Amino acid sequence: MTEQSISTDAVTVSEPEVSRLRKVGGGLAWTFFAMICLAAFTLVKLPEERIRTTIEGYLNNALASQGAALSSRETSLSMIFGPKIIMKGVSLTFQGTEMPVKIDEINISPSLIKLITNKLRSNFKVIFGEGTLTGSFHMKKDGSAFGVSVDASKMDIGKAGLLQALANVRGGAILNGTVD
Repeated sequence: MTEQSISTDAVTVSEPEVSRLRKVGGGLAWTFFAMICLAAFTLVKLPEERIRTTIEGYLNNALASQGAALSSRETSLSMIFGPKIIMKGVSLTFQGTEMPVKIDEINISPSLIKLITNKLRSNFKVIFGEGTLTGSFHMKKDGSAFGVSVDASKMDIGKAGLLQALANVRGGAILNGTVD
């Protein structure tokens, strides 16, 4: 057997210089990644049940001053593109009436940016069978300014029981149009 010799020469490898743009870009990328992870963790750990009951409580308190009460079969909260409350199988009962108003679905989307500026603003959509009522609501927290914009499309207020609940009149009416 013959012996083989292995020669080892020292090789020096120099790392290329990292540009300033690459350093800053890497730092920004990690910061962006951390913010995305924080937002995702917040959405996963959001106390949905507590938020739902709080919102239903606010709605019932606001309606109680008008002599009405609200109940829903199912309520869900979505935070994908901002907060959105979806209530299905809603019954709206007015004081002095026996028949509740039946609403298929209510969607409420409050604006967080307006809330930061001490204003309340929300978009809503109410579905009665084939008809819809869409609109927006805004006011200052102190109640000094108030506004509502509503658009009705094929909304049958007789079929929903709204006419009988509000005016104690049996009948029907289909609403189409816009009110500001």
